[in-house]
Amino acid sequence: MKLNSFKHYIGILTIASLISCEVEYDKFDSEDGNGGTADFTTFISVGNSLTAGYSNGGLYEEVQKTAFPALVHEQISKVVATGSFSTPLIEGGYSTPGTTELGFGADCTSTVGLGPKPRSDNSLAAYGPSSATTINNFGIPGIRLDQINLIGLGTSAGNPFFARIASNPLATYIDDVASAEPTFFTFWLGNNDVLGYAANGGEQGSDPITSNASFDDNLTIALDSLTKDGAKGVVANLPSITAAPYFTTVPAKGLPLTSPTQVAQLQAAYAAYNVGAKANGLDTFAFALGANYFVIEEPNPAYAALGNIRPIKADELVLLTVPQDSIKCAQWGSAKPIPAEYVLDQAEINKINIAVEDYNKMIATAAKELNLGLVNINSLMNTLNNKGLNFDGIEFTTEYVSGGAFSLDGIHL
Repeated sequence: MKLNSFKHYIGILTIASLISCEVEYDKFDSEDGNGGTADFTTFISVGNSLTAGYSNGGLYEEVQKTAFPALVHEQISKVVATGSFSTPLIEGGYSTPGTTELGFGADCTSTVGLGPKPRSDNSLAAYGPSSATTINNFGIPGIRLDQINLIGLGTSAGNPFFARIASNPLATYIDDVASAEPTFFTFWLGNNDVLGYAANGGEQGSDPITSNASFDDNLTIALDSLTKDGAKGVVANLPSITAAPYFTTVPAKGLPLTSPTQVAQLQAAYAAYNVGAKANGLDTFAFALGANYFVIEEPNPAYAALGNIRPIKADELVLLTVPQDSIKCAQWGSAKPIPAEYVLDQAEINKINIAVEDYNKMIATAAKELNLGLVNINSLMNTLNNKGLNFDGIEFTTEYVSGGAFSLDGIHL
């Protein structure tokens, strides 16, 4: 109920932008509206997992039906005449691999607790071709803006979600989207151009942050393709990536020490480290009863002589994916450093925030030049993170699970 209500809020926010170039969500008090001069005959939504309805680490029919594009279409149809809206559903009660649900399980200490566990209906069959003959929701989980012109994205070696709906294996995403000949569209792409880097702990690997030049070029290509025949639409900017529970749930000061013996053993173990660190003007370890800062990997050459480890800083982030059993029973974060792939350091966080800021400037400029509505999701999510939001008498925050806004994966609604 909470999740659907928050998605409804996002839907209402998007509708508001149909009658204004930019939305101040906290000034929007009514669900009433009209279509103005917009033509909703063929309404499509362009985007990634946030548009597809991806939730709890996967995609399945239930969440697809409550994805914000479907809610927007439902609300528009109450005000003006519009065509049908088709979503390429994962049918048959299946969910894609990786989808989780709340359930009870035992940790490495045999303590039973409530937490995410794999759904019983996970199935590779979910990646089969869509049975939809027409498509209006073009939300493709995992797609980056710099992939919209990529030939081969619709193959088995490309993106399995796009392969389900691609007109042919060599079709590009933007060509298939444009071939729908929209009269109105929503556009929300760009998150994955920085999220992959962030979700991998700043390890570049196969998910580097998209360059500003590439982002701008592909944004222009996408919006020009969508508006070439006079279609109107709204674009959404990007939220603060690191405000999501995926990055904020595990505290930097998350190492509990409950006995003087533990404190003394760790302090002795890092005594030589502290001497070397102090001599080089680097941070030292100081353990005490209660909550302590984790020990983390530090690949910076300045720490090579110290074993490439250091104490995490208060404003650095530990990812939700860090194995909790390894912290509880394998001494991760104390005798052993938490691997760098599970941590975002200050430099990595700055890189992520700068990318989001730069991308949002490009999105705002493009929206203004093409006279498209701009939905300020960044402002909305900052308010959600800083003080919460109340909608329909329900209070939403970014707290993991209990906050009601984010699903079990800590990233998606």
